[in-house]
Amino acid sequence: PRITPDEAGWWGGQDKGGDNTIGCDGSGNLTVFEVTNYQYGVQECTRKHEQQHVDDWYSRYGRDICKGRAKGDLPYYDPPGKGKYADFLKASECRAWRVGQHCRDQKLRDCCKMPAGDQDACKNYVRPHVQFANQQVNKYCN
Repeated sequence: PRITPDEAGWWGGQDKGGDNTIGCDGSGNLTVFEVTNYQYGVQECTRKHEQQHVDDWYSRYGRDICKGRAKGDLPYYDPPGKGKYADFLKASECRAWRVGQHCRDQKLRDCCKMPAGDQDACKNYVRPHVQFANQQVNKYCN
């Protein structure tokens, strides 16, 4: 959830809530805001997912999008020649969830490398994260 935009085309500020997200860092850069602390490497996958969004936003809006912007600001306007935000967002979610899906699949495989007593706990923890990523890929990439 976000605060109402202060101006057209920008989400203003950040309601940290329970979602990992991206936004301006208040120093001119786009950054990842992490609010989760997943185990067994899943947090790394979440970070990679959000970093894909950072890359996509820089590609769409340019490297200077956060210059002079407050912490948590994030653009959603349609720059000339770049298409509709809703289409961009769906494509970005598809890419980000594919990155996360691949990473989470690897983390599930890595559970087998753990000591025998820890493998089941790892698999039971990571498997729902893999399943959720699969659902999100189906949602955004089809």
